[in-house]
Amino acid sequence: MKSILENRPELAYEVNQAAEVAGYLWQKGWAERNGGNITLNITEYVDDEIRALPAISEVKQIGKVLPYLKGCYFYCKGTQMRMRDLARWPMANGSIIRILDDCASYVIIADQPVMPTSELPSHLAVHNYLLEKGSPYRASLHTHPIELIAMTHNKKFLEKDVATNLLWSMIPETKAFCPRGLGIIPYELPSSVKLADATIEALNDYDVAMWEKHGVFAVDVDIMSAFDQVDVLNKSALIYIAAKNMGFEPDGMSQETGVKELTEKYRKRFEAFYHTEGSNTDRKGSRRKRTEESPSFLKEVIHSILDTLPELLPSMVLSKPRVITLCTENIAVLKHALSLLVDFL
Repeated sequence: MKSILENRPELAYEVNQAAEVAGYLWQKGWAERNGGNITLNITEYVDDEIRALPAISEVKQIGKVLPYLKGCYFYCKGTQMRMRDLARWPMANGSIIRILDDCASYVIIADQPVMPTSELPSHLAVHNYLLEKGSPYRASLHTHPIELIAMTHNKKFLEKDVATNLLWSMIPETKAFCPRGLGIIPYELPSSVKLADATIEALNDYDVAMWEKHGVFAVDVDIMSAFDQVDVLNKSALIYIAAKNMGFEPDGMSQETGVKELTEKYRKRFEAFYHTEGSNTDRKGSRRKRTEESPSFLKEVIHSILDTLPELLPSMVLSKPRVITLCTENIAVLKHALSLLVDFL
């Protein structure tokens, strides 16, 4: 049987990237048995032939109405499927679904009738929220990073931004690649409506949400970027735990010193990125559809630098969403903002 991925290199790349990430999750011990989940919004890669494909499953109810998902398509990990198997056979351990016009149900269209997990409604609710607010994020990841989960067994790390500030202080890359930090969600039953609602609320301020004594939920422009955020956060947790095991409390970097050093570094990366922006091919040689999705632009520059502007420049009366919108729409404004920030520091 012909796979939906055949002769669709961009769609195949996204699904194969999910398979690559699944392999990393298994290798790191973050995906025991059938643990974890991956959901990708692949609507932009859907053509007329895919839209005409018949359903290969009966209609399945989502359990709630998600109006921004009308006509959307998703790649979803299958129920009871293992990440180690998805890494080798992504279309045998996951499937592509179509959201129906009632925005409350879906059907499977390819390749096989592999049922999505019980967490699908929660993942879809998050994607509905992302589309509603105009986010470029198209991937969601749930996994069980050991050291981060261990930290949630200590009540002091469950207080707002305590874990974020600690993890940021362990290594500079954590602030660079996880500029919005780690949101903490008190324990709720897995796959519950309460957990889904709490996750969506946390995503107002964070890209990675930590479910107490359970795992993390991360969103980003693609699944590799979502994985990278979790990977870097867990590296910081490993550094902290290693220092404690050596018998001392790690000093960590001060927020002031870290921001000063990172700001200048990001400014140089920003200039280098735009100097080479004329190249319109990605690392696989495929045409890029959205250059603004480059991690160097969104993650290493915009979020990490502009998040500090409202506090540093209060006279400009800028909110975080406002300053990010202004600067992403106008490169001159962004360059000026970066100059102001560096000069101010």
